[in-house]
Amino acid sequence: MRAVVGGLICLLLLVPAAAEARGMFDMPSGWWTLREGDVTTCLEVHDDHTLRLTFQGEGDRNPIVVDGTYRVTATKMADYHATLKVTKVWQKQLTKCRKAWFDAELPETKQLGHTIRTGENLKLTMHFGCSGGHPHVQLCLHADKVVCRDLANSDQECIEGPAIDGSKINAPAN
Repeated sequence: MRAVVGGLICLLLLVPAAAEARGMFDMPSGWWTLREGDVTTCLEVHDDHTLRLTFQGEGDRNPIVVDGTYRVTATKMADYHATLKVTKVWQKQLTKCRKAWFDAELPETKQLGHTIRTGENLKLTMHFGCSGGHPHVQLCLHADKVVCRDLANSDQECIEGPAIDGSKINAPAN
């Protein structure tokens, strides 16, 4: 009996590691954009658990960039809850004599209805899917209030699947 219990405990301890190795805690990688008013928002998700948000206004020659590493905290089908650790907020700028470009770190930026600072942990939810024949993601920042943006990748195509009837999922046997 002890051997069985010990074996089950070892198996339970290995399940999270095996799930992570299979990629259950990896968000789909790619890029998505949204042009809203005079601001273009771009989301890039990379395979190495890094994420980049770029915000470029109409008059901005160079966008403001928020870089960070993400950790998925929960998943359900195409929904991902993640914590983004902001590692850098920056913008490419010219030197004083306009001879060279450099990456100027910014102390903060006001985006998505929130002041984002380096070192901050942001709570995000993302729903990935296909809309209008293109990859789509709904990005929500849960901070002072919940702010969501619908971004798409118009350079790629996808095929929309049939809608899922939630009432038939795990329906009781008749």
